[in-house]
Amino acid sequence: MKQWLNDNKVYFEVGSTLVFGIASVLVAVAANNVSQSQLEIAKIQLEPHIYVSEKYLLDISGVATETFLEINNAGAPIYGFTVDTKTFYTVATNSETFWVPVNGYYYATFKLDAVDGKLAEVRGANNNLIYGEFYRQQLNSDHDANLGYAELGRKTVSRVSYESREKEVEEEYFVGEKRSDDPWVREAFRLHSEFWPLEIKNLDWSATIEATLKVKSDAPNLVKEGGF
Repeated sequence: MKQWLNDNKVYFEVGSTLVFGIASVLVAVAANNVSQSQLEIAKIQLEPHIYVSEKYLLDISGVATETFLEINNAGAPIYGFTVDTKTFYTVATNSETFWVPVNGYYYATFKLDAVDGKLAEVRGANNNLIYGEFYRQQLNSDHDANLGYAELGRKTVSRVSYESREKEVEEEYFVGEKRSDDPWVREAFRLHSEFWPLEIKNLDWSATIEATLKVKSDAPNLVKEGGF
C-alpha cells in the first residue's frame, strides 16, 4: 500500500490542487453573489418605495360605508409630493370591458407634512355605500340589448408624483393597490376628464349604459379586450 501511494503521489497532488482550485472558484462566485445582493438591497434602501393601501371606514353597525386610500413611502425621502385619482365604473361583457369615467368617488386629499411613512389620505363621502346601492340596482336591471349580460366593477387609478433626492421628477401609477407600468392605464387616466364623467350620486344604470355605448363608439382607448 505504501509503495502504491508513493507511485501515485503525483496524481493525489494534482487532484487535491484541482479540488482546492474548484472550491476557491465556487467560494468566489458565492461571495460575488452575496455582494451583488447586498448592493441591490443598498440601492433599494436609497430609492423611494411608494405603495397605496385601500381601506374601509365602518359605521357603528359594521357596514363599510366609505373607501379611502392611504399613500405611503417605505423608502428614501421624497419631496414635492402630489397624488391625483381618477375613478372608473367598469362594465364588462363577455368580450370587452368598458371603463366609464365617474366623478365624486374620491374628492378630497389630505396631505401630511412628511417625506416618508404615511404621506396622504384620499377620501370620499359614503362612496362605498353609494357604489353598493348602485351595484344592487344593476343586478336587478334587465340586460341591455346592445351589451347583453354585463358585470359592474370599479377601478381607481392613482398618479403619484414626486421629486427624488437627485432632483428627478418621478411619476408612478396604481390601479387600486397595484402599481402599473401599463401605458393603457396612463392613457385612461389622461382621458378621464375628456369624456364627461358621470356623477356617482343619484347615478342610475340606464345612464351608465348610455355612457358605456358612448365610450364604445367615441372612446376606443377606454375599452379593454377581455371581459368577465
